[in-house]
Amino acid sequence: MNSSCVDVDRRDTHHAFMVRLNGEPVALFQTYEPTEDRVSDCYAVREGDIGVHLMLAPVTGRPRPGFSRTLIGSLIRFTFRDPAVLRAVAEPDASNAKALALLNRLGFVRQGEITLPEIDLPEVYLPEKRAVLAFLDRPAVLPAAVAAVRHA
Repeated sequence: MNSSCVDVDRRDTHHAFMVRLNGEPVALFQTYEPTEDRVSDCYAVREGDIGVHLMLAPVTGRPRPGFSRTLIGSLIRFTFRDPAVLRAVAEPDASNAKALALLNRLGFVRQGEITLPEIDLPEVYLPEKRAVLAFLDRPAVLPAAVAAVRHA
């Protein structure tokens, strides 16, 4: 297990969820309280904010068109299931054009580029990261669940 997973596991403010499709891991989704994360050095955290991270597994077999959008839409629904959550906070790598385009399609609003500070502790090391800070306000009505991705 890498150091960032150990760090998430020891905290009650950070949560990790393994996403599986047909029994195979396809993603790791994390939620966290921004006040307990390095992102809090980069913006004024509001009550009701929740941070989100998504790491996709490498594609095996044929690509699944629309899979990432369907998955992330479902995870956003999952995130907002808690009525105390008012806004999702994302900070993808500034050079990740695919992630930035997808967040834009999902309705996240970019707030600009930030530099997340380096974390160097005995239990975890995270290098400095150039990122784009983006927010998604809680929708008045959560979108309906989407149909499963079809495999042609």
